[in-house]
Amino acid sequence: MVNQRSVLKTILAVLVMVACCLPAQLSAAPPEKVDVLIGFAQPPGVKDHVNIVMQGGRINHSYSLVPAIAATVPKNALAGLMAQPNVLIVEPDGKVQAIDTDAELAAVWGVTRIGSGYSHQTQEITGFGVKVAVLDSGIDIDHPDLAANYKGGIDFVNGDGIPDDDNGHGTHCAGTIGAIAGNGGVVGVAPGVELYAVKVLDANGSGSFSDIIAGLQWCVDNQIHITSNSYGSDRDPGTIVETAFFNANAAGILNIAAAGNSGRFNGKGNTVGYPAAYSSVVAVAATDSSDQRAYFSSTGPAVELAAPGVQIYSTYLGGGYALASGTSMACPHAAGTAALLIQAAVVKQLPVDNTMVRQALIESADDLGDPGLDPKFGYGLVNTVVGIDLIQTGVLPPGGGGGGTPPASSGDMTVASIDYKTSGGKNGDKDLSITVRVIDIATQAGVPNATVNLTAFVNDADFGTASGTTDSTGQVTFKARNAPNGLWTSVINSVTASGYTWDGNYPTTPFPK
Repeated sequence: MVNQRSVLKTILAVLVMVACCLPAQLSAAPPEKVDVLIGFAQPPGVKDHVNIVMQGGRINHSYSLVPAIAATVPKNALAGLMAQPNVLIVEPDGKVQAIDTDAELAAVWGVTRIGSGYSHQTQEITGFGVKVAVLDSGIDIDHPDLAANYKGGIDFVNGDGIPDDDNGHGTHCAGTIGAIAGNGGVVGVAPGVELYAVKVLDANGSGSFSDIIAGLQWCVDNQIHITSNSYGSDRDPGTIVETAFFNANAAGILNIAAAGNSGRFNGKGNTVGYPAAYSSVVAVAATDSSDQRAYFSSTGPAVELAAPGVQIYSTYLGGGYALASGTSMACPHAAGTAALLIQAAVVKQLPVDNTMVRQALIESADDLGDPGLDPKFGYGLVNTVVGIDLIQTGVLPPGGGGGGTPPASSGDMTVASIDYKTSGGKNGDKDLSITVRVIDIATQAGVPNATVNLTAFVNDADFGTASGTTDSTGQVTFKARNAPNGLWTSVINSVTASGYTWDGNYPTTPFPK
């Protein structure tokens, strides 16, 4: 009779030997995983979360600011995710980098140049009570020039509530915004602000757009007034990120961002990075102490303002100080100025919102470069003194740029709108029409027989230039047959009409096709 126990032991031993002898290359390799942003038609619910997990994914963020989830998923699961009925789009989670700097010792000059020192001493406007969030590498929360104004924050890199800086970039930006006065170090543009650190960049100055969306959502939830964003990416991260900035703006936050350090030496081309390129974000270029464009400063139709960004001395790690250059340094000058404008309205008991502040920044800017809006300086260099005056009058003048000077006469005209519309093809999106409307500034009536010269860009690439003449309503339409998909922007090169002078201004709202 066979001993069953002996047989079982023998079989088990053989199985173990076989398993141990299997060649290593036959073991299953883990699937390649990718970081993505998943956009939904309706706010994602439990079923959507479970579906991601069931397909081997890990949820990194689930947002309320946008109907989206940031997740890490197997690459081979992407098709299955896209097939889900509530999923609209799956986009890669792009990376951003601190728009970096050089460093050497130099004197502080930027705060003085934009008039903030005068505002502190003469107008007693310091940004008191205004909440400014620095989305960056954190803040040295024990720095003697920052500790008094630091009011809290969050760390999305390490997943905790202590957003201490381990890079230095965020601390430098924070000092330009809100270093306190009278401490023997440096003074910020708005030394009375409440500083909040939203750590979205790591020790190397790198971060993800998924953490940035989470940071924006935190800012909305905590009623932040202004965000300072000195980071960027050359690649458009897609509709989910753009919608997040749009929704944060709609919630009342003024988002200000560095235009980028990818400018060409000759100052030509569209090199503004993201998120600065979005219409819901104020893009800030950099100037030197002679009011010249910094050679590295990015250019393009999205540039809205300029601010000091060369050899800026500010706070640094370990309670120290350092000098740095970049549009990263220009951005906090503009953010601090915006804080001063908000407080200026509050002390006069005037209503104020992010739209009014943005307009006041535009109207009060010192025009640099070509007259009016231009791709190097935008509307010009931020001016706190004039901006405060405009805010406190309670009425902002029409138009834009030029140091806040209203149009000189009824003979001036401006581009009131640039509208985009798709048509043709199976889905009605084969061709693209770009309609420009030119109006008389004084009467707001359309200007007929005006010749408009326009250059269209797709994803920052030059698509083509054309001229056309406005009809009796002041409109002219340019048509692009078989227009490629991408983010479309338009630059108005010139507008001419008998008896009129163009003010040089035009909207810069991009259109995703």
